[in-house]
Amino acid sequence: MADALAPELGNDATDQSVPGERALLRSRVAELELRLRERVEENTVLDNEVRVLKREQVVTQEYIASLHHDVRRLPDVERDLWETKHRLEDARSELEDARSELEAFRSRLSRVLVDRMVFSAQRYPGVYRFGRYVSRKMVHGLRKDV
Repeated sequence: MADALAPELGNDATDQSVPGERALLRSRVAELELRLRERVEENTVLDNEVRVLKREQVVTQEYIASLHHDVRRLPDVERDLWETKHRLEDARSELEDARSELEAFRSRLSRVLVDRMVFSAQRYPGVYRFGRYVSRKMVHGLRKDV
């Protein structure tokens, strides 16, 4: 294009304008290449960000699906929990009954042992008198402490 205009202007004008135009075009091309590289870098960064966001979206969707699954199971778990609670209450009640029965048995057993010891002591008058003496001393000693 510059060569087509050259015959009209003359040789001197074309010689000076062609290097200026070429330098202007080169600087414009360099500027466009730089902007193109910047855009390519931006696109690369944006592509990476999109990939990361898609991975996060997949993880979030899986998490939401697991939460939905847990929510569906919640009534069954609640029912099992209540059943277990009632079984524990029944077991505690049975344990308390067994404890009271054991305590009553121990009490009866200790009374039986004391009765046997008293009966045996009554058969031997010396042992009975000595036991009565020791008991009174112990009771008298306990009264002093109080």
